[in-house]
Amino acid sequence: MKENIKIRLRDVMAVKDLVNIVSQLSCPVKLIYQDQEVDAKSIMSIFTLDLSDELELEIDGDCSPEFLDQLKPFML
Repeated sequence: MKENIKIRLRDVMAVKDLVNIVSQLSCPVKLIYQDQEVDAKSIMSIFTLDLSDELELEIDGDCSPEFLDQLKPFML
Protein backbone atom coordinates (compact mmCIF):
# COMPACT_ATOMS: atom_id res chain seq x y z
CA MET A 1 0.00 0.00 0.00
CA LYS A 2 1.34 3.43 -0.92
CA GLU A 3 1.20 6.25 1.58
CA ASN A 4 1.63 9.83 0.29
CA ILE A 5 2.27 12.57 2.83
CA LYS A 6 2.81 16.30 2.23
CA ILE A 7 5.80 17.51 4.24
CA ARG A 8 8.15 20.46 4.62
CA LEU A 9 11.81 20.27 5.60
CA ARG A 10 12.64 23.58 7.26
CA ASP A 11 16.36 23.14 7.89
CA VAL A 12 19.35 20.79 7.68
CA MET A 13 18.48 19.12 10.99
CA ALA A 14 15.00 18.31 9.67
CA VAL A 15 16.56 16.57 6.66
CA LYS A 16 18.86 14.56 8.94
CA ASP A 17 15.97 13.62 11.23
CA LEU A 18 13.76 12.56 8.32
CA VAL A 19 16.49 10.35 6.85
CA ASN A 20 17.02 8.71 10.25
CA ILE A 21 13.29 8.00 10.54
CA VAL A 22 12.62 6.66 7.04
CA SER A 23 15.80 4.57 7.06
CA GLN A 24 14.08 2.33 9.62
CA LEU A 25 11.73 1.09 6.89
CA SER A 26 12.64 -1.78 4.60
CA CYS A 27 10.31 -0.54 1.83
CA PRO A 28 11.19 2.14 -0.75
CA VAL A 29 10.62 5.75 0.32
CA LYS A 30 10.75 8.64 -2.16
CA LEU A 31 10.62 12.40 -1.88
CA ILE A 32 8.86 14.09 -4.77
CA TYR A 33 9.10 17.73 -5.79
CA GLN A 34 7.31 18.67 -9.01
CA ASP A 35 8.76 16.22 -11.56
CA GLN A 36 11.79 15.17 -9.48
CA GLU A 37 11.85 11.98 -7.41
CA VAL A 38 14.71 11.07 -5.07
CA ASP A 39 15.47 8.40 -2.50
CA ALA A 40 14.29 9.76 0.87
CA LYS A 41 16.89 7.62 2.64
CA SER A 42 19.73 9.57 1.00
CA ILE A 43 20.74 12.93 2.46
CA MET A 44 22.69 13.84 -0.67
CA SER A 45 19.69 13.11 -2.92
CA ILE A 46 17.38 15.22 -0.79
CA PHE A 47 19.64 18.26 -1.10
CA THR A 48 19.15 18.21 -4.89
CA LEU A 49 15.53 19.29 -4.32
CA ASP A 50 14.15 22.77 -3.65
CA LEU A 51 13.55 22.50 0.09
CA SER A 52 11.89 25.90 0.32
CA ASP A 53 8.62 24.41 -0.94
CA GLU A 54 6.40 21.55 0.16
CA LEU A 55 7.42 18.01 -0.77
CA GLU A 56 5.55 14.75 -1.08
CA LEU A 57 6.84 11.75 0.85
CA GLU A 58 5.84 8.50 -0.85
CA ILE A 59 6.14 5.32 1.20
CA ASP A 60 5.68 2.14 -0.83
CA GLY A 61 4.69 -0.21 1.99
CA ASP A 62 2.68 -0.54 5.17
CA CYS A 63 3.35 1.94 7.96
CA SER A 64 2.39 1.57 11.57
CA PRO A 65 0.62 4.43 13.33
CA GLU A 66 3.69 4.74 15.58
CA PHE A 67 5.90 5.28 12.52
CA LEU A 68 3.53 7.91 11.13
CA ASP A 69 3.59 9.68 14.51
CA GLN A 70 7.35 10.16 14.06
CA LEU A 71 6.64 12.05 10.83
CA LYS A 72 4.20 14.54 12.39
CA PRO A 73 6.81 17.29 12.89
CA PHE A 74 7.30 17.39 9.09
CA MET A 75 3.65 17.09 8.00
CA LEU A 76 1.72 20.02 6.58
